[in-house]
Amino acid sequence: MTTILKLENLNYGYEDGGFRRQILKDLSYEFEQGQFYTILGPSGSGKTTLLSIIAGLDKQESGKIYYEGDDLDKIGLYKYRRNKIGIVFQQYNLISYLTGLENIELAMTETDNAIPKNQKEVAYALLEKFGIVKSKADR
Repeated sequence: MTTILKLENLNYGYEDGGFRRQILKDLSYEFEQGQFYTILGPSGSGKTTLLSIIAGLDKQESGKIYYEGDDLDKIGLYKYRRNKIGIVFQQYNLISYLTGLENIELAMTETDNAIPKNQKEVAYALLEKFGIVKSKADR
């Protein structure tokens, strides 16, 4: 299997009322492409913090993250977030005044990748993968 994401000695913490709270300490792990992973732990154990760091929404205090072998510090978090990783939030985050199709088309324009000439058909194909037919996509 190919390692897609590698964490090396990640550390993250913060000050809380004069007390240092260490959330992640020397965390290392390799995620293999095509596999599913579960992050489990009690409330306050650092699950959301870890996911925020992996997604490039927050920065670790020390340690390294590699995506497809490239150091995120060299890629840059902006480019990584824009072109390499996506997040599915628990809350509904579509733009309410746009249709489902328009939300997907908007996401296509927000990458550095070339926008396909047949953007609308690509968007319809993505919707169909999730069981949303054309007649429902324009709502």
